[in-house]
Amino acid sequence: MKNGILFVCAVLSAVCLIAFGSAEAHTLYIKPDSPVHQPNQIGVLKLVNGTFWKNEATIEHHRISRVTIVNPNGEAIEPDESHLVQEGDISKLELTYSQPGIYVVGVALKPRQIRVAAEDFNYYLKYEGLLDDANERRNLKEGEVAAAERYTKFAKSIVWVDKAGTGDFSRVLGHRVEVIPLVNPGELRAGSIFRAQILKDGLPLTGELVYANTERMSETTEDGIFKELIAVRSDSDGVIEFQISEAGSWYVRFIHLSRLGDSAYWYSDLLVWLGLDDPAIPYESLWATLTFEVNQSPKNSETP
Repeated sequence: MKNGILFVCAVLSAVCLIAFGSAEAHTLYIKPDSPVHQPNQIGVLKLVNGTFWKNEATIEHHRISRVTIVNPNGEAIEPDESHLVQEGDISKLELTYSQPGIYVVGVALKPRQIRVAAEDFNYYLKYEGLLDDANERRNLKEGEVAAAERYTKFAKSIVWVDKAGTGDFSRVLGHRVEVIPLVNPGELRAGSIFRAQILKDGLPLTGELVYANTERMSETTEDGIFKELIAVRSDSDGVIEFQISEAGSWYVRFIHLSRLGDSAYWYSDLLVWLGLDDPAIPYESLWATLTFEVNQSPKNSETP
């Protein structure tokens, strides 16, 4: 009898795990409160969970898996929770930089699992620009089937301290998905070519659809989808490049979505067979962003 009770509890727990959760997805960005921070003074970085322009969901501290800071000497540290501050619905990192130069700051969140209704999932694919996945779903005639999604978010930012342009800007942090700049963001000006490599589990991602935009370009379509300034696919080496059109705050983002087999460990056909759940297609999504500042000064001026 005891084993039967344990089995029922386990099944009900699995049902709750799959059935509950927000159907909305939000992109995670790290946004410094100033284009340039100062040495030996507290610099604030906001963890924006929503769009680049608006925070739409709180990042609770227990959801953060790891914070990494790489200083200009290439030394990586992981600050303790005392650097995390909650202000209203926005989480912030408060950091004191010991020396001038370029710092790389990364945040990794813990995975989450949600169940998404078919119509909501179709809109989500369109909203996030996951065009290949939307086409696959249509071609497989799965547009009326719900989705069970496991998602993990990663964010990076290039932070200037005292306008110094040297530092380990291309450092790989080991996130499952990551944008690695191949040019020093501190040297970018309007008209410069930005280049980066797109990685998944440390390997180049080929043919990945990547978006970039500036803080100033926040136009949307009639159905609320942001008009990205730039859309580009990674080449055979996982490299993307595009021209920087203006100074200001920029982001680069992509979502790597994988359609998993029905035997994926976080989704089971057993629940459907028992009548405790409706069919759902399991996916895993890995989100990556990089934010950086493009300097206002002319390209032939001194490095900031």
